[in-house]
Amino acid sequence: SLAVLFLVVPYLGLNARSAAVALILLALPPVLINTDAAFRNLDPAVLESARSTGMTRRQVLMRIEFPLALPVILTGIRTAAVEVVASATLAAFVGSGGLGIYITRGFALYNYAILMVGAIPVALLTLFFEGVLAGLQRMTQLPA
Repeated sequence: SLAVLFLVVPYLGLNARSAAVALILLALPPVLINTDAAFRNLDPAVLESARSTGMTRRQVLMRIEFPLALPVILTGIRTAAVEVVASATLAAFVGSGGLGIYITRGFALYNYAILMVGAIPVALLTLFFEGVLAGLQRMTQLPA
């Protein structure tokens, strides 16, 4: 994520927009890969059954494919969210502020108290997002 951030800086400059673009680029792969895997791994028999009942292509997508794929899609979103929250501290390297300032200053000054002012909230935010999205994912899974 730091490499992506520094690749974006020459084009967008040292600002918050660079950090936002880098974090979006960091979030895209897990979401796209999981979405692709979710739709590719649907049971063909289920899809054929839906089509044979007379469902239109849109109905099959909205009523069958998307609900079956949603837990795997949410796994990608969950992974991306955790990566973005944990990596957002790197935005301090391009002057975007945030909790990363405390972490970089703590390292620079060898002051671990300052470092913990940034590190603890970031860790708690990461765990919070992980927990919320894990709960959302469990709510979307079909009963066995």
